[in-house]
Amino acid sequence: MVALVRSGLIPLDAFDITPFGLDAANEAVAHAASHAGPFKLTVLRP
Repeated sequence: MVALVRSGLIPLDAFDITPFGLDAANEAVAHAASHAGPFKLTVLRP
């Protein structure tokens, strides 16, 4: 899968990624609940 992404055969442009720091975990959960859907990702970053 990684090789396909790196080669450009699987484009990742369609993904809407919203990152949150660990100190904003509660906000991240609320955001994920209210913005759920295909290709929408909420991510916690250290």
